Amino acid sequence: MLIVTDFSVIEPFADEVVAVGYGYSTLSEPRSADGYDKETFVEMLWDWGWFGPDDERPAWYIEADDNPGNENP
Repeated sequence: MLIVTDFSVIEPFADEVVAVGYGYSTLSEPRSADGYDKETFVEMLWDWGWFGPDDERPAWYIEADDNPGNENP
């Protein structure tokens, strides 16, 4: 997964990135005033999916797998 703050940086390569099996997301940098919302980050990570070894998945992701539709527990 590639994460960029400006899509124009990756746009010329987007098709190639996907063709070799990567995904990409464009995110703005959080402002310190925004605070941290764990549910928002967990939802984003569920959307991206887990692509590492099963035995290395974090506990909260395993719980999400057990939840029908991967909805928030």
